[in-house]
Amino acid sequence: MKKGISLIALTATIAIMLILITTITISGINTADNAKKIAFATEISTVQDSVNAYVLKNDGEFPVKSLVTVNTSQITSNAITQFSGESIDNDELQLNTIDYSLIGITSLKYGALTNGDNDVYAVSEKTGRVYYIKGLKVGSDTYFTLNNELKTLVNYDINEGEDILNKGIIFVPSTTEWTNQDVVTKVKVPSSYTSTTITVNSTNIPIDTSVLDPNYTVYTVSTISGNYTINVDYNDGTSVENKNTKYTVQNVDNTVPELVIDSENQKILENTENSTITAYMNITKKSDNLSGIKTVKYENEKIDQNSINTYFKSNGKRISSDIIPIEKNTSIITVYIEDNAGNWSSEWITVNPQIYIKLLE
Repeated sequence: MKKGISLIALTATIAIMLILITTITISGINTADNAKKIAFATEISTVQDSVNAYVLKNDGEFPVKSLVTVNTSQITSNAITQFSGESIDNDELQLNTIDYSLIGITSLKYGALTNGDNDVYAVSEKTGRVYYIKGLKVGSDTYFTLNNELKTLVNYDINEGEDILNKGIIFVPSTTEWTNQDVVTKVKVPSSYTSTTITVNSTNIPIDTSVLDPNYTVYTVSTISGNYTINVDYNDGTSVENKNTKYTVQNVDNTVPELVIDSENQKILENTENSTITAYMNITKKSDNLSGIKTVKYENEKIDQNSINTYFKSNGKRISSDIIPIEKNTSIITVYIEDNAGNWSSEWITVNPQIYIKLLE
């Protein structure tokens, strides 16, 4: 009896091989598709964040250079949902191309106009959302903006962008840098929105009637000290239910930085015949829990209390390694510390009499 492979066994083997090949192929395609989506999501999220930051720093102005019209008639019903909340008239959507030079972006994989006029990023002045006009086609899907799928792939903080520009609402603080002054925030709500209620610490915010803007109703938060959160309830017309967004001012620091100097233990250095520094003392603690320490300086004289802050803005010697050097012929030292919000404190330290005598020798 001849031994061989039966037709059934051969058929089963071929079927298994086909399944394995198909599985490997699909897996490879999925991996390549995900890599493509991640690269795109990473780039457009960077552009979105840069646009948001620019708008915050420029009183609601967008970093744009020219108008572009997007024809939505050829966009699939699945992809068109990425344009929700926009004003589309006769299958046309008006957007503005982004001026990359204004937001500090110099290198792009997409949106660099290397593959046609529509290979560009644009932003909606209604929603603040960034779009890739050409659209990135991956498999049967086309991606025009950061949808939830792409945000999930790159762990993009959905609230980060939407806190600034949520469905067209624009928050414009007077500064986003660290400050010890009260921050004034304008809340610009599209005029088409209804049922708008804005509260800060459970207090209603009145409309700023001094601002005349045909596209927005403007509210101003100007009487709150310190950090605060603005809550906005509104209806943008896309559903019967009201929506909510918020913006938090968290760059106010009114706390004076702490500086502790061990002035009791002023120590004489050895072998200082050819040096102007003959003694020193240590800083045992310096801290600032909010904005962080900007500078620590000293001067070998008593600086008048009324001019200390002004003096050390452009004068004084920086302290490094938490050591304050004591120079020859010095009887009193002024030490100054300032944080990034502009809070400061100072201290006059008298040089130990025994050391001062040594300095005079």
